Amino acid sequence: MSSEVSPQSLGENARERRRRSGGEALGAARRRAERQTERLRLLSDVAAQLLVHDRPRDLLATLFDRIAAHLGLEVYFNFLVSPDGSHLILASCAGVPGDRIPGLQRLDFGQAVCGTVARDRTGMTVEDVSSRDDQMTALIREFGITAYACYPLLANERLIGTLSFGTRQRGRFQPDEIEFLRTISDQVAVVLERSRLMAELTEREREAREAREVAEAASRTKDEFLATLSHELRTPLTPVLLSVQALENDPRLPAELRPELERMRRNVVLEARLIDDLLDLTRIARGKVRLHPEVVDAHALLERGVETCIDPGRGPRPTPR
Repeated sequence: MSSEVSPQSLGENARERRRRSGGEALGAARRRAERQTERLRLLSDVAAQLLVHDRPRDLLATLFDRIAAHLGLEVYFNFLVSPDGSHLILASCAGVPGDRIPGLQRLDFGQAVCGTVARDRTGMTVEDVSSRDDQMTALIREFGITAYACYPLLANERLIGTLSFGTRQRGRFQPDEIEFLRTISDQVAVVLERSRLMAELTEREREAREAREVAEAASRTKDEFLATLSHELRTPLTPVLLSVQALENDPRLPAELRPELERMRRNVVLEARLIDDLLDLTRIARGKVRLHPEVVDAHALLERGVETCIDPGRGPRPTPR
């Protein structure tokens, strides 16, 4: 029996192999396209949630669940720069034993991977972590992490903190996965900075409101003081004015004293008007000042002003011209 294969069969086999190879390549390309589409959709959803959430730090844990399911992640750490800028403090994390979290609350610059990224302000990807024995990766090795990516959170060159992701399933991330995690970190940095600015604006508005309330209280106290002062100053003038009027109406009063009484009465009335002017300050501040225009004799006003300023014991008064 002959075991030779005909040229026709060889050709069919070759075509079948090419068909299978093309189908596999097409399937791989379709899967990559679907994965990229899903990744873009996830990025869009994450950005939308971060922008509308008023507490983005609390949202990170929820977002990590979605990112972890997409990339096969088990661990994340979010460190923020301390208020005095001297070290990092743990804001949130997932995938580590609860009894280890208290020991992670503080991280110095240059300590472990996150501290090194914060110090250098440059992202870092650590592959095949289990095969390393350096001090920098000791912490993540303790948690069984095999691949780790950490990025600085920067806003206008200002360091906010770090955001890092780890997996225990494989020894390295794919380039598109690294780019995806970097994009997520950049979005988180922008939203954290927006949150900080909004909190700062709210604090300044509160301070301005308190300052305004203090100023308004001081203004009310001043108005109350002026009202009390004007009342206390006006009260003694009333009997004086009544006494002057009584003397002016007395026919027994010598004629040479009547001009002096007239000047005394005018001065009392003038002082009462000055007291009213104090009250006008309060009315002006409240926007309630009222003007009462009237026609006056300028010559008489000048004469009375001169009479008020001249000592009656110093001889004849000048006559305004």
